[in-house]
Amino acid sequence: MTLRLNETAPDFRAKTTKGIINFHDWIGDGWAVLFSHPKDFTPVCTTELGYMAKLEPEFKKRNCKIIGLSVDPVERHIEWEKDIEETQGHAVNYPMIGDSDLAIAKLYDMLPAGEAGTSEGRTAATNQTVRSVFVVGPDKKIKLMLTYPMTTGRNFDEILRVLDSMRLTAEYKVATPVNWKNGEDVIIVPAVSDIEALEKFPQGWKTVKSYLRVVSQPGRETISAAALNQRLSQSPEKVFLIDLMNKEEFAGTHIPGAVNIPIEELANHLLEIPKDKTVVLACRKGLMKSDSGLELLRKSGFTNSMKLEGGTSGWFGVNHATGVC
Repeated sequence: MTLRLNETAPDFRAKTTKGIINFHDWIGDGWAVLFSHPKDFTPVCTTELGYMAKLEPEFKKRNCKIIGLSVDPVERHIEWEKDIEETQGHAVNYPMIGDSDLAIAKLYDMLPAGEAGTSEGRTAATNQTVRSVFVVGPDKKIKLMLTYPMTTGRNFDEILRVLDSMRLTAEYKVATPVNWKNGEDVIIVPAVSDIEALEKFPQGWKTVKSYLRVVSQPGRETISAAALNQRLSQSPEKVFLIDLMNKEEFAGTHIPGAVNIPIEELANHLLEIPKDKTVVLACRKGLMKSDSGLELLRKSGFTNSMKLEGGTSGWFGVNHATGVC
């Protein structure tokens, strides 16, 4: 069968190194990455599987499961995993599907539907098209498909980058520009009118063309000192900077333009904080101060709020170890 983006990913029941799964049930309410291999004990795939084992915690942070597939029985996968850990330094803890009957490779259009036989007697060359990556969303729709040649190792850092983009654009009406990385500016999609954009992005945006409106990434929790300095230089009226330290510390050193609201008093001053600006929280030391302040603001409807990375110490170039916000 032919697969296309935004179509439902074919469901299946399969034997894996972690037991039998039903694919859609296994995915649950999160994201999933299915990546395939033409044969066990192949050199490029060995490096890929090891690197994915290293990256698995990053995928977990993004509510994304990973699962491999190779055209060999599960028993061979288990033996292969020993080599992967030995040579790549990372144990494979995610499941690996045994597709010895070629069923899933054919179901996902990696091999012709009429392909006969089993994995027995087949080589990596005869299975060379089983080198795909599929990203499946919480709605079980296919969000991304990539197929690589056998001689080119896959870039799984790029898969993480794309996953960040897809999770962001699924929640907000934005798109990410060329070479975008998490934390950088994004594009307001053309379907959003300027009137609607004012409601969604009250901090404002830069209009390059009528169809190209650039805005800071929504939902971010941190902003770097360099990015904050740029915003204060270009559009100071769109930023509301709050220093959470006590009045004595604030009197000693603070970022120019900052308003002093000690963390203990923040809840009593919410009505004084403008919701049409980007609210930035800064502190001199103590991670809990900025975290708790940000949580309070987000719960109170300040969706365009974030904390200053490195705090005031970072702003003034002090070692972050002595003052982290």
